Amino acid sequence: MRRFTWPLQRVLDVNVQRELALRSELMSLMRRILHNRQEIIRRRAVLRMLLADMGRQSMDRRIELQEVVMEGASAQRRHTQRLQNEIDRWTAERADKTAELMTLRKSTRTLERAREDAFREHLRDEVRQEQKQFDEVAQIAFARRMIDETAARKAGV
Repeated sequence: MRRFTWPLQRVLDVNVQRELALRSELMSLMRRILHNRQEIIRRRAVLRMLLADMGRQSMDRRIELQEVVMEGASAQRRHTQRLQNEIDRWTAERADKTAELMTLRKSTRTLERAREDAFREHLRDEVRQEQKQFDEVAQIAFARRMIDETAARKAGV
């Protein structure tokens, strides 16, 4: 049986590799988004804790701390906004990558189906070729038997 070779195998292999790379990029984006979300939650919790602590202080101490805490809160809000902007940018990038991955996955599935069809056709051709060889062997055997019988009859006559 001859070996099955499919001319588009390299294209399929490249698509599979690109798909793996895109999945890896998507996972990386998800990790970054998750990290930033956790950082935002952590910063907000720290700010709530500082404000709660400040609220428990005496009025004189609270007035002293209020300016520092509010300045820090403003800086935290700016940093939180930068983190949220990164999340928004990465989310948009993730949507683009997901669409690209879906298109690539569709192409890969089409190629895989085409490869399966080509392989089935290859197997059918192999079976036909094998049957053709069996038929030839049978015809040759029949012809030899006929020649031998004819020769035996002529010799016996």
